[in-house]
Amino acid sequence: MKALKFMKIDYIKTKQQVMFIPVFLLLIAAIMIAPDSDVPNYSAVVPFCYMIFMMTIFSATPFGSCRKEETGFLQLLPATTWDRVAGRFLYGVSLMSIAIVFGIAAVEIYRILGFEMNAMDIPLCMIVLAVGILIMTAEYIFFYLFGENTSQNLLGIVRTVPGMCFFFVTANLSKEIKKDSEKMFQIMQVVGEHLKTIGWVSIAVAVAALIAASVFCAKVTDKKDC
Repeated sequence: MKALKFMKIDYIKTKQQVMFIPVFLLLIAAIMIAPDSDVPNYSAVVPFCYMIFMMTIFSATPFGSCRKEETGFLQLLPATTWDRVAGRFLYGVSLMSIAIVFGIAAVEIYRILGFEMNAMDIPLCMIVLAVGILIMTAEYIFFYLFGENTSQNLLGIVRTVPGMCFFFVTANLSKEIKKDSEKMFQIMQVVGEHLKTIGWVSIAVAVAALIAASVFCAKVTDKKDC
């Protein structure tokens, strides 16, 4: 599949950031082990959030490294617009898959260190993943609509602000749940019984949005290339 070759090109352009992922995981573990760490006040969702947060930023890196001459070269390759766009989306999906693997590893480290986990953690991680996919999808739509050669300052804002808002809101919500579990239990009781369903529905919606966005971006790019 030609899209996989374009995904490989994106990995070649961003190989330095991919090598940083294991370092980031070790950093999370170090923060949790630190004696003065506030991590015990959080749930196991937090380390998973770290990984998804990082990938929402890294997934848009190929747009920032794109040059006009490079774009022209890629258009000369024996492939369709759909192949190029699908390759970029596969790059983002693969990074989210890496986030899932390392996020699960971080959660396991969290559990081994003796921190408590509850039944809501897994559904919440699924919701976090769905939100991360939706943020990545929105970023991709923005860049394909307004061009890959947008100002670097604007690229930086679009890449970081949504992910940071997502991370801090999720982390603080997780902390509140851990701090006042009885009060939050009363609030969450209404949806608690259906939290797993909400998690699966969130993933389904995110995947559907990702597929629809890839088709939309391919059509937009095809019109621009004409």
